[in-house]
Amino acid sequence: MSQKHWNREQYKKHAGYVPKLGQHLLDLLQPKPSERILDLGCGEGLLTLDIQAVLFLVADT
Repeated sequence: MSQKHWNREQYKKHAGYVPKLGQHLLDLLQPKPSERILDLGCGEGLLTLDIQAVLFLVADT
């Protein structure tokens, strides 16, 4: 069985649209300060950073 290695450039080239798709879901969730979001995805972590930014903004209000 061959081993596969993470290639960031290949991911960006072929699946870079994925965080944009997740952004719509985050908009629909409209998180509240008492809620938590568990991101079980993979990739570069861009959507995770977006989730973190939204939760911090919500927590500060």
